[in-house]
Amino acid sequence: MDVKPYIDYFDEIAHLDREQQFTLLEKAFEQVNGSAKLPVLPLLKYSVRISFVLIFMAASYLFFGLSTWALVLSALLGLLGARLVITEVSDKLIRKALKSLLSE
Repeated sequence: MDVKPYIDYFDEIAHLDREQQFTLLEKAFEQVNGSAKLPVLPLLKYSVRISFVLIFMAASYLFFGLSTWALVLSALLGLLGARLVITEVSDKLIRKALKSLLSE
């Protein structure tokens, strides 16, 4: 997984130079993904996206029927909502792993 977006993102490690941040973030990603049999972060991304799009489209179908604009809008809203949830959950998992690495 790409750790570049997380450089200078977390306050806990922002004071360190980029190479140390990169190393700590890689270890944190390995710790998050290594804690389960399946890779957590990639699986989280796909399952949340599919779930949100299906839920939003099903709700759109129940309220508006087979209206094309409503289905497209609900798919877009589902992707936006999934993006927010994925970002929050990933950030929390990585922050938790970073804190455990820094406490060692």
